[in-house]
Amino acid sequence: MKATFPLETILSSMRQHEQVVVKMPVLNHFMTRLEGKLLDVLKSNPSADVPYHNNKHMKGVWSIGQVMWEAEGESLGLGGDWEYVALMFVCLLHDYGHSAGKDNDHYNVLSTREFVSELIARNGYSLPSRVTEVIDKAIECTEFPFVIPPRNKLEMVMRDCDVLYATVSLDPTLVMEDLRAEIQVAAKRDVTYEEMLVGQSKFMESAELFTETGRAIWDIYAPRYLVRLQEYVKEKGTTDG
Repeated sequence: MKATFPLETILSSMRQHEQVVVKMPVLNHFMTRLEGKLLDVLKSNPSADVPYHNNKHMKGVWSIGQVMWEAEGESLGLGGDWEYVALMFVCLLHDYGHSAGKDNDHYNVLSTREFVSELIARNGYSLPSRVTEVIDKAIECTEFPFVIPPRNKLEMVMRDCDVLYATVSLDPTLVMEDLRAEIQVAAKRDVTYEEMLVGQSKFMESAELFTETGRAIWDIYAPRYLVRLQEYVKEKGTTDG
């Protein structure tokens, strides 16, 4: 099963559980054009097709981010559309150029922050300095293992989206195949499905969601996703045996 992020499916699930009131986000003309420009940027992403931290991941995070931002409805005081602009930049570019396990995430994040800063300066997006700073800091707080706690609502939404990405997809191969491939590169050894299940189970048990919307989505999808991961590992064990 391929990972998909149908916004209406997410919204209907949340409405059904009556945990939070949300609506389908609608981008105005300016935001739609900017989204198109950033999607074009992703076409030249050197990590576009790495196993996990790829373009599909960032687009998925953006889909979740739109739902969460609409639901949270809190302002950062940037004014106008700038907060949504910041959200779009962070979601769609936060793993640009990811090493897929070749470097630790501190250097991945430093590289991305440098790229985004240069991209904004080079392409004349005319973003106020207060907006570019918000974008930079939000990307910084995605470093994993998480070392920088979120400092504002944008960073909270971004962290939640990053954590929710695989869970909302309900696709066990995102963790058991794609993320596992990158972890094996980092570990320089084979990592078994059982190891991945233990690690992911511990991660899910201790996962911290920072927004009400994020916690609502997590409560809906996480139990179902854990079952799918367990079933996948069981099936693989039977097949391999």
